[in-house]
Amino acid sequence: EKPAIFKDPAYAASSHWNLSTSQLSSEHFEGWGFSEVVPDGYGIAYTIRRDAIIFHIAAMINDFGLNSDHLGQYIKEAASEMRAVVLTEKLKQAASAPKL
Repeated sequence: EKPAIFKDPAYAASSHWNLSTSQLSSEHFEGWGFSEVVPDGYGIAYTIRRDAIIFHIAAMINDFGLNSDHLGQYIKEAASEMRAVVLTEKLKQAASAPKL
């Protein structure tokens, strides 16, 4: 008989990965393979470069209504907003820095 933990609904929920991610940060890799791990989920691989973040978004074509293009657009919008916040703060710091 299975131990009680394997019968717990929380165990089943925690074993279903709707979002699976992987990160590979190297200037030497131009491509990689990555995918979703459940039919109703997304797989997102990303690499952080000196001047860019590159995403690979995957989802199965099925009846769950997932759309990799839409998710990619939301990620792009969020990244653009974060960039604007960081650049604005850097400009404020530069303006308030003592002049030599």
